[in-house]
Amino acid sequence: MHKSKVITYIFSPALSIVSAFYPCAVLGGNFGEPFTVEFEYSGEWGEKGSWEGRFVSIDGLAVTCSGDVYVLDTAKEAFQVFTSNGEFIRIWDTSGNGGVEFNTPHDLAIAGDGTVFVSDMGNNRIIRFDDRGSFMGAWGSKGAGEGEFFYPSGVSVAPDGEVYVADSFNYRIQWFGPEGVFKGQWGTRGAARGELSYAWDLAVAPDGNVYVADRGNDRIQYFTANGEYVGEWSVDTPRFVEATVDGDVFVAGPTSVSRFTPKGVLITKWGRKGVGEGEFISVAGLAVGPGDKIYVADGATSRIQYFNRDGTLLGIWGRAHAAPGEFESPEGITVSNDGLVYVADPRDSRVQFFNSRGDFVGEWYSSRTRETGFLTAEDVAVANNGNIYVAFSYDGVIKYFSPGGEYLGGWGVHESPERICPDPERLTITPEGIIYVADAGNNRIKSYTLNGHLIGLWDAAAPGPGGLKSPTGVAVASDGKVYVADTWNHRVLYFSPKESFLGQWGEYGTSENQFNNPRGVAVGTGLVFIADTGNDRVQYFSPTGEYLGQFGGLGKGPGEFKEPEDIAVSTDGTVYVTDRGNYRVQYFRPVRSE
Repeated sequence: MHKSKVITYIFSPALSIVSAFYPCAVLGGNFGEPFTVEFEYSGEWGEKGSWEGRFVSIDGLAVTCSGDVYVLDTAKEAFQVFTSNGEFIRIWDTSGNGGVEFNTPHDLAIAGDGTVFVSDMGNNRIIRFDDRGSFMGAWGSKGAGEGEFFYPSGVSVAPDGEVYVADSFNYRIQWFGPEGVFKGQWGTRGAARGELSYAWDLAVAPDGNVYVADRGNDRIQYFTANGEYVGEWSVDTPRFVEATVDGDVFVAGPTSVSRFTPKGVLITKWGRKGVGEGEFISVAGLAVGPGDKIYVADGATSRIQYFNRDGTLLGIWGRAHAAPGEFESPEGITVSNDGLVYVADPRDSRVQFFNSRGDFVGEWYSSRTRETGFLTAEDVAVANNGNIYVAFSYDGVIKYFSPGGEYLGGWGVHESPERICPDPERLTITPEGIIYVADAGNNRIKSYTLNGHLIGLWDAAAPGPGGLKSPTGVAVASDGKVYVADTWNHRVLYFSPKESFLGQWGEYGTSENQFNNPRGVAVGTGLVFIADTGNDRVQYFSPTGEYLGQFGGLGKGPGEFKEPEDIAVSTDGTVYVTDRGNYRVQYFRPVRSE
């Protein structure tokens, strides 16, 4: 059995930014007496979609003079290279290349001679590679001195080969020679002219002016090559900035792209939130290529779209889901009475189902229609009548389907106020047909009939300051007791079927009976299982909270976890866990010990 481990978290900004100047012209079980039991690793299935030409986590984009498009995949720690029309050319893996390993590579820029500069944000340095991926050198370390960085997010190359870096958390811009020799810096924290608040991206125009996406101040500022303030204009949440050979400036926000004159006069704007052609969910990269083609990476849909300078769509490549049996972000899981295992994959916009051995059986996939789409499908549960209920956290709705995937109905934010459920994270269904939903956004638990009629809700029933705090997991035992993973309070509570508080256990920590953001709960075979997400383990207890054991630990190997998200127990006692950070489902079987 794996021991628990203390995990140290390193801050990683929520928004990934790109800068690349183009330099060329079951529901429970019977609660009997708990027996001594351990769980052994029994198998796994699934892997992240990592085929050539597909993406996992796009965080960088750049275009060479010849028109080749480089795409940085942070999760793969690799670059993929495509033609300007999206045909796959090659991939080069940067993890361990020449002794170099990345820690959150965040941006890249390509010089006129083909040299690739990468902002290795987590390691606070800039790395150089040639155009075939061979390591050439690196500079920088954590600090506030000359040539030191604190989360360098953006990098751009000037026409003369000098390298400009957005040193985000030092609130400044630094620039260097091509081999990393420090040349100068400017900026300090603030909102006045020339001051910066999280300079997140930058681009160097052909005339040498440096355009900076001053994200915290909602503006673009531009400077001379040596940092003298020239001007600014307002832009809501600027994520990326690029400059063309004729001086036009393109700025990308979360779901749109705007084209400006060099002095900030708006010329045109395109894009809106969505998954259709020319729409974006979360822009994760912007680059300008030959012929002024504008390439936009959408991290949420794992695709590249490219446009002309006026916003006309020219082409798309990439796809938002991986092969059958693979996962992008497996989160919700449940087991039906006939043994099928259903997995909700919100980033992949689908629900997949497998047999008990992990063999792929089928999937429902769609992200384009409100009724049948699975965008942000967070959890899944199966009723005794065979219908499948799915919680959609982003839309705040519950939808239900026939066993064959036919849409039957739903309820949520567009219904009457008493049925609103803004952030349904987890749901479970009792044999009697009562649906319990963990409404994390409202810090409460709600119960419904199978057709969505509200039965009850509670939030103040939990003891302690503030009651429930972002409850993420909920499960019901065969005797009707309701168990809640009170995530941000780092504890487990249980209630009677009438919503009366019965007891609680747990506190923040890494020891036995302590939790770090527990997100999943399941009951079965007389045990209560908790997905202790922040501690990368599963703990199990008696129905009243007596600690009985644990398994897991941080890692990629069999029986190890990286952010276990949800948990389900089959009638034979097999425990299924969505190992979100490792893009797989693992299952464990009970072994009685003497």
